[in-house]
Amino acid sequence: MAHCTAGDVMIAAGCLFAVWLISGRPSWPRTAFGRIAATAIVLGVIFTAFSEWLNVAVRGAWAYSSLMPVLHFGKLSFGLSPVMQWIVIPAISFLVVRYNGPSS
Repeated sequence: MAHCTAGDVMIAAGCLFAVWLISGRPSWPRTAFGRIAATAIVLGVIFTAFSEWLNVAVRGAWAYSSLMPVLHFGKLSFGLSPVMQWIVIPAISFLVVRYNGPSS
C-alpha cells in the first residue's frame, strides 16, 4: 500500500510539474489555474490508464477482482476505480488550492 501511494504521489507531482513547465506561469495558481489543473488531471488519467493496462494486460503484474468495473476502449481495458481516483482526488485537491491557496 505504501509503495502504491508513494507512486501515486510521484505521478501526481510529475504530471503537475510537467504541465506547469510547459504551460505554467510563475504567478500560478493566481493565473492559468484552470488550464493547468485540467491538463494535469488529463495527463494523470492517461498515464494511469496506460499503466493499468500495461501492468494488468501485458505484464500480468496484478489482476483485478471480479468486483472491479473495467472500462474497455478497443484493445485497451483498465479498472474504473484507478481512473476515477485520478479524476476525483486531483479535482478536489485543485479546488482546495484554488479557494484556500495564496491570494496575493
